[in-house]
Amino acid sequence: MTEMEDAEDRSPFGRLTRESAVVALLCALPFFLFFAYLGDPAKGRAAAGSVGMIVLVVWMSWDLKKHMWFWTTIATLVLLHLPLVLFIPWTNTNYPGVVLLPFGLLDLAIMYGCIKLAERIMKRSDGISSAN
Repeated sequence: MTEMEDAEDRSPFGRLTRESAVVALLCALPFFLFFAYLGDPAKGRAAAGSVGMIVLVVWMSWDLKKHMWFWTTIATLVLLHLPLVLFIPWTNTNYPGVVLLPFGLLDLAIMYGCIKLAERIMKRSDGISSAN
């Protein structure tokens, strides 16, 4: 079995590796630093957490990258995260990662569910249009 076949056979959560965690961290870090520079590290933690989870859900669903509906769904999820990060008054309480992890995982699961729902809807609409 080749490496490509092995990657396709794994479950989406099996695709989460140390490499994916490092990529998500590197993508999220500039958002934290930006808000910390502006004097709001709490908002920076929220932004970094959101960006990290979005990066991980894209990583998990990378096999759908050729579909326009996938990128539309990702853009919608990003737009839904913006008001959560920008308009909620985040406290400067320094929570340890163990406390924040369940919320991040819930966010990840909801976004992954949205992508799978969109995939199911698009497959069904493709089946209807090809039957006509």
